[in-house]
Amino acid sequence: RIYRSIDEGKNWFQIASPADMNNSSVQALSFGAPNSNSNIVPIVGDNNFIYAGTQGGRIYVSVNGGVPWKLTAGLDGSAVQRIIANPISSRFDAYAVTLRGVYYLPDARVATPVWQNITGNLFSLQRTVLGVPGDLEQAITEITSLAVDWRGIGA
Repeated sequence: RIYRSIDEGKNWFQIASPADMNNSSVQALSFGAPNSNSNIVPIVGDNNFIYAGTQGGRIYVSVNGGVPWKLTAGLDGSAVQRIIANPISSRFDAYAVTLRGVYYLPDARVATPVWQNITGNLFSLQRTVLGVPGDLEQAITEITSLAVDWRGIGA
């Protein structure tokens, strides 16, 4: 279940049930930036643009505060660890990380938003074991976090 408050925590109400999220626990939430630009649709009020990532490896998006939720596509099916939405008003893109990949969503407004896999060579990176030349192991076996620097990205 996902709950939200619009009065600084005085009152809470449910915006997603387990059925809305394919009966999977939501562990990654992110608010997208509001959009007040009448030339760009949809108009999205403060705190109404929400991403929800599940342990079942899915990300849902809503631009109406949770009614309805739209399923996105393109992920690997492993648990969603983090979603980082663009904080710039009138932008609808985001990054996400699952245990097995890093993804970019160019536009959450489209009918079926599709995440692009940008994992690249992360899982082929190697490191030496105990400093022994030639004794190599995989450096990364899963991904659990992500930081995005949105500075310098234009509106």
